[in-house]
Amino acid sequence: MARTWVDLGSVLPLDDLVVAGDAIVSKHARHFGPPKVAMVPLAELRAFVDRANGIHGVQKARFALDLLRVGVDSPPESKHRPVWTDLGCRRFRTCIEYEGLHHLAPEKVRVFSR
Repeated sequence: MARTWVDLGSVLPLDDLVVAGDAIVSKHARHFGPPKVAMVPLAELRAFVDRANGIHGVQKARFALDLLRVGVDSPPESKHRPVWTDLGCRRFRTCIEYEGLHHLAPEKVRVFSR
């Protein structure tokens, strides 16, 4: 399964590779529903990727590996993480997205009232 995920790095865009990776490593035991067992534990996948030199897709897999999360339940939950921002600081886990003045046009602004 780990090799297949690395191979997918050569054909999938990053967000889809993260979705597949999250599905592989996801596990949890909650007070509702059955427990979910990882197909490949994250540590095992990380070890495989570390030694996967020369496999097509390994560079993207190495990048995607840092985006994987154990416990994810759905593809939309995964896809909200690998987002490209205008400016980010990994150390402080913050990002800035500059939208520009065109977003203030009346047709773009939605006002919420109580």
